[in-house]
Amino acid sequence: MASDRSSRLVIVFVVFFVLLNYPLLGIFDAAAQAPASPILYFYLFLIWLLLIVVVGLIVRNKKQ
Repeated sequence: MASDRSSRLVIVFVVFFVLLNYPLLGIFDAAAQAPASPILYFYLFLIWLLLIVVVGLIVRNKKQ
């Protein structure tokens, strides 16, 4: 069970590492803007929120 959890966390780390590196950040670092701030800020905060939710779901202790 712990091995399954740790392998999922490694996969999540790799996926979010790719999402937060240059090639994808370069796509969202455009001149286009949302109403008040650049799109890059929304992308970073969305990825950060998704990371917290996904890791929370993986490490949550399920007692059934």
